[in-house]
Amino acid sequence: MEAQLFEFTIFNAKLNLSRLAFWVKYSRGQKLGLIKVCFLFLEDIFFPVSARNWSVMEQVVLEYDGQRAIFNASGGIYSPAEYSFHCQSVSSIQSPLLVPRSATDNANQWTLSFTDFQIQGFNVTGEDFSYASDCAGFFTPGIWMGLLTSLLMVFILTYGLHMIMQSFQYLIMPNVHFKCLRRTSHCMENEKWSLG
Repeated sequence: MEAQLFEFTIFNAKLNLSRLAFWVKYSRGQKLGLIKVCFLFLEDIFFPVSARNWSVMEQVVLEYDGQRAIFNASGGIYSPAEYSFHCQSVSSIQSPLLVPRSATDNANQWTLSFTDFQIQGFNVTGEDFSYASDCAGFFTPGIWMGLLTSLLMVFILTYGLHMIMQSFQYLIMPNVHFKCLRRTSHCMENEKWSLG
């Protein structure tokens, strides 16, 4: 089954978003059906480590034709309670943030995918979302690649400068090997003695 959802924003200042639900009509062959999509949030959870409340989305429930398909949010959809949550792709297929509740659940028959997904569970004020907590972490693979490449370049530069400084050390410090460059009369005596 596939239902194409269109772009929309649901907003109502008096709406309790801890049990958000909306309905979408879809066409399955010749039959028109009605889907109810519910986003279930946990209450604000206080974590002492961050010293703030967090809102966590627990489940997405699809109700259609008297059946239910339940997707668990797998712990990846969360944000500080005063922020909204934003993700470019929330899906049940690639890098799934939504997973079927069990192997026998009706959710295995559905593919649920949201693009440019943004939701705020609590503390909604005004007509706009609050600052968004994005699902992309700070250390993405591209950032790791850039950091490791930069560290490798710094190591190569440091090693090269160290080698160059080592080669000039003999010109700066008096050394047995370069006495002939500084005292020519002494060197000439040594050459006469060695040719002798």
